[in-house]
Amino acid sequence: MSENKHTNLEGLKEILEQRASLNWGLPKSLKESFPSIVGVKRIIVDNNILNNICSEWIAGFSSGESNFYITISGNKVWLRFSVAQDSRDLLLLNNLVRIFNCGYVAQYKNREVCEFIVTKIDDIIVHIIPFFEKSQIKGTKYNDYLKFKEAAVIIKNKEHLTEKGLCFA
Repeated sequence: MSENKHTNLEGLKEILEQRASLNWGLPKSLKESFPSIVGVKRIIVDNNILNNICSEWIAGFSSGESNFYITISGNKVWLRFSVAQDSRDLLLLNNLVRIFNCGYVAQYKNREVCEFIVTKIDDIIVHIIPFFEKSQIKGTKYNDYLKFKEAAVIIKNKEHLTEKGLCFA
């Protein structure tokens, strides 16, 4: 586009070939308007590629795709770290179980989403927090992580069982 190639039919077709390879491909209306467009070949993501993911990549990916939950109900507090992805990325999420050495992957019957989930406080304290202390979350999600970490320490020390600790969590 910076070279204005999108202003002619050949350039537009190049863009559509790229778009056809992203996510779920071209929408029906574009397929009907450009029936000759075929997406560019995507690389096959396998364990060989996933085994070489560095911790900085995971931290960056988590900065955009993870969730740090703190749930309080009455005097009970639960923590949950999760990463949800399209079911096409099941292999990636299964590798997060291996990389973090904890958690599990949930697959949903009525949704094309799967999720890497960690809820055990010991796993959060021993695996999740140390990982993100070494390879930091960036952006606004870093503040969520800090609150999550603080709540984990409160829960681990059983301070959430006091009125003061529960208010802080």
